[in-house]
Amino acid sequence: MIIAAVFLLAQAPELLTRSMTVETEFAERVFNGGYRELTIRRINAMRADGSFMRQEHFTGKDGLFAEALHTRFDEMWFPIRAVRWQVNYQTREITESTYQPGSSVSPRWPPLAGLRPLPQGLGPEGACAVDAVRNLRNVRRVGSGMAAGFAIERFRGKPRNDIELDEVEMGFAPAFGCWYLEWIGWRIGFLRWSVYSDRVTSIRFGEPDPALFQAPANYTRKRY
Repeated sequence: MIIAAVFLLAQAPELLTRSMTVETEFAERVFNGGYRELTIRRINAMRADGSFMRQEHFTGKDGLFAEALHTRFDEMWFPIRAVRWQVNYQTREITESTYQPGSSVSPRWPPLAGLRPLPQGLGPEGACAVDAVRNLRNVRRVGSGMAAGFAIERFRGKPRNDIELDEVEMGFAPAFGCWYLEWIGWRIGFLRWSVYSDRVTSIRFGEPDPALFQAPANYTRKRY
């Protein structure tokens, strides 16, 4: 399946802006006089008709002995009906609203949809070196690996858009036009440290599971 997907990408990258499901995980671990942790697992799915959904699971705690917190939110967009649903599993409510497809409030598909052609002829430092330099300063290649079933090239450096972090490591996937599938940043100081990571954990091509677009039937519905 992955080989077929890469072949399609090489032939027609625009095909991947439709019918795919991408799962990601963001994690934050911070100590600064106290301890805090947060994990956000996301499912992003788009159907061939342009319907889009984002599901977010939050888990975390504030303090070493604090009880873990768990929340979940779903958001669904149906362009044919111009309807948006927001599902709150804590309050057991569904908020429905209308929008104009193509407007500034329309959903933005994850960056994987903005695929670019595979760079060529960039030298032995790796096909994604240009993209690494675009995102990082004092960049150096630190190896290769796999992420979500795809080969990645790993680079480290100082982030160009974040003055707080000491260093960032990014994993770029040549098969996806060198978009990054992994990102980890950290800061270490006296009696304080922080580690952040964001990674793609799964990429599936084809129509998403229909259940992802099913809102609970027994929830209170609100309109605005």
